[in-house]
Amino acid sequence: PSASTRAHDHGREYLDEKLGDKVRIKGYQVRDKDYYGAMEQAVQEGAKLIFATTPSMIGACRRIAAQYSDVKVLNCALSLPYTGVRMYYSRLYEAKFITGAVAGAMAKEDVIGFVSNYPIMGVPACINAFALGVKLTNPRARIKLRWSCVEPQPVQELIESGVTVISNRDATNSKNPHWALEWGTYRLQEDGSLLPLVVPCWDWGKLYEKIVLSIFNGSWNSVPESRAINYWWGMKSGVIDVQLSDTLPDGVLSLAKILKQGIINGSVDPFHTRIVDQQGVERNDGSRSFSPEEIMTMDWLCD
Repeated sequence: PSASTRAHDHGREYLDEKLGDKVRIKGYQVRDKDYYGAMEQAVQEGAKLIFATTPSMIGACRRIAAQYSDVKVLNCALSLPYTGVRMYYSRLYEAKFITGAVAGAMAKEDVIGFVSNYPIMGVPACINAFALGVKLTNPRARIKLRWSCVEPQPVQELIESGVTVISNRDATNSKNPHWALEWGTYRLQEDGSLLPLVVPCWDWGKLYEKIVLSIFNGSWNSVPESRAINYWWGMKSGVIDVQLSDTLPDGVLSLAKILKQGIINGSVDPFHTRIVDQQGVERNDGSRSFSPEEIMTMDWLCD
């Protein structure tokens, strides 16, 4: 399974550990992209709540929701405004801001690599939050952005170009971060080894638990079914976190923890600052925060 699938499976295990005495939980492996078939099987076996783990399942989710009004369906996607199917996702950009601050502080040179996957909704916000985090600790630095969907070996290309601090893909679970060339943000040492710095990680189990408890306590029904619902939760909820390496200097470690606590209590907002994009257009004069819609639909890059 992919890293994303493993992350959701860790969440299933967490939910089973926390609420296994109250609910019966079963995972279904989709074969040949037969999403509807897997969900239909789940319903026939008694499922009343379905968590679909990728945006590509939305068609099957809508079909199941329309066919079975007593089944609650959620799809893991940033924003697909359909009634009948609720969305859930994490505010990954919050973790990327902290990651950027650590990367900027640990970079020996003023160029930092960032490997992204696809230019889809939500991704520019993560790139920009990382860049603003870098700017916080290293105002001279610039980001060298590479796309894994375009270049077969973006990390190797960055290393060969002389970049030593690279932000790559993220870990699947806070209890088991993957400190390796494929995961997290790290610094390439002179001997060729990797010094782990920081990695964002998901904890989908906490989101699953909150959703299930909302059904038990009745708050699920407090929102009209005619409205499109999106559970877009961040560090405050515990759904997204950062794993900090014990190799970090004390000052950098303390800064990362301060930023994390600030994001949790609302005193730190990555985008509440003056921001100019690559075309020289001022996107924020520093006097306001961006709305969730502005963050989700961001389609520009910081200068």
